[in-house]
Amino acid sequence: MLPMADRQHGSSRLRAWQYIPHLERAGFEVRAVNRLELPSAASYSLAVLRGILWCDLVFIQKCFFPGWLLRVCRAMGRKVVYDFDDAIFLSPDGSPSPHVRRLESCLGAASCVIAGNSHLAEYARRFNSSVHILPTPVPMSPLAPRARTPGRFVLGWIGTKSTVPDLESISEALREASRRLPELVLKVITAEPVKMEGVRIEFVPWKLETAESELRSADVGIMPLRNNPFTLGKCAYKALQCMALGMPVIVTPYGISAEVVADGREGLWASGQDEWVRAISKLHGYPETAGQMGLAAYDRARTFGVEPLTRRLLDVLHTGQ
Repeated sequence: MLPMADRQHGSSRLRAWQYIPHLERAGFEVRAVNRLELPSAASYSLAVLRGILWCDLVFIQKCFFPGWLLRVCRAMGRKVVYDFDDAIFLSPDGSPSPHVRRLESCLGAASCVIAGNSHLAEYARRFNSSVHILPTPVPMSPLAPRARTPGRFVLGWIGTKSTVPDLESISEALREASRRLPELVLKVITAEPVKMEGVRIEFVPWKLETAESELRSADVGIMPLRNNPFTLGKCAYKALQCMALGMPVIVTPYGISAEVVADGREGLWASGQDEWVRAISKLHGYPETAGQMGLAAYDRARTFGVEPLTRRLLDVLHTGQ
């Protein structure tokens, strides 16, 4: 298994590292090689080559390898599975990624490809006929009772520095909602402080050990997205994190978010600034409705849990061509 990064990185932790104990229980012997845990590029290359000689299957999570190396793996009888969950063929501004040729080479040389959503799968099918859609699995915790803290209505957002512009894209709506609802608090869990004039923000530095407990204290989860080709590749994981804690969510119905969250069932859809204000106000003003949506959100998140998606992954590893 060749994860792109270590366990601190969300994509690698969720789509590679967390699968390992489940694969081992299913009878696989797994060796993970991570470039961040080795002292040099040479030692990483040597560990990769040793792994290829030892294994039956090479699972590549969003790394770029020379196409010739993957073709050699296949010539040696090794199955090569390439997994990706972002529009890494694009830069965040929508222009072609400088790594696009390397990605296309990997996709074409793999035995099969796993894509995080249908948009990514459509792209991958341009280079490989064996493409499987496997969403990012969300760890589930037992459902705990939820109750609002008097005098506070907390919107929860969690993300990386690169996704802060998505949050900032609804700043106008958050200011207007804050004006109407003095008890509104925006809890932001990320790497660096976020400031937004007219919005009461509680910043929490992201830590793997505390992120879930911090997010759990929110009343509603939010996942705004900018409408551009890069965000179309997102896999709605921010929404699923909140749903797995039993809270309703407000999402931009763009890409897979509209598939994960049904408007009025697990949460609400909001596109423009006015829709965001209305959605926030509705979940604030009707706590019983919000609670029912939270229960539905939890049930929906279970279908994206680690156990069911591990079973789907095993089917791909055993039968994917």
